[in-house]
Amino acid sequence: MSTRPHSLNDIEVPITKIRRDQYKKILGIIRDNMQFPIVALGLVRDYVKNSSARDVVKVVNFDNDENPTEIRVWTQDTQYHYRLTLPRQLETPTL
Repeated sequence: MSTRPHSLNDIEVPITKIRRDQYKKILGIIRDNMQFPIVALGLVRDYVKNSSARDVVKVVNFDNDENPTEIRVWTQDTQYHYRLTLPRQLETPTL
């Protein structure tokens, strides 16, 4: 028998996140369709709807509807940002 008092503050609620394989799959879909953001958004929504991520993901949308720069995937506790443009590659200087 435990003598320690129990309270609601002692209970830790787990943070809802998407799994690593789901994160990489969404990233791959977006990278393959970067030039067509609306297609990428639709494919990500279809993937989430038809996978086990549908229990975790609440909303998938653009950051800006007129000129989107990233796709945001929202869970109950976490927000994921996927860029629609690749960062510029800096060339190494030659001597």
